[in-house]
Amino acid sequence: MTPEFVAFGKKSQVCGIMAGPRIDEVEGNVFNVSSRIHSTWGGSLTDMVRCQVILETMEADSLVENAAELGDALLDGLRELADSFSETISNVRGRGFFCVFDCV
Repeated sequence: MTPEFVAFGKKSQVCGIMAGPRIDEVEGNVFNVSSRIHSTWGGSLTDMVRCQVILETMEADSLVENAAELGDALLDGLRELADSFSETISNVRGRGFFCVFDCV
């Protein structure tokens, strides 16, 4: 699947948005009309270069794969807690470090 939009922010140390051609279907979109969202997500040349270096580092150091492995360990630990405290913790789920559970 090819995304139409990809937004990135705080955790990547830069803010920005990548948009495909569908953005032009919206008359007066934020890339054509100045607005608060545009100034927040518009980025700059410095942000683009910095983001490229960050993404290259993430790839070179296998950070996504590492997050998946450590996320699996986190999920296993949360499932163990849910087994031990089933009256309090349930419905453990997630992917990578995006892990959640229900708590009474």
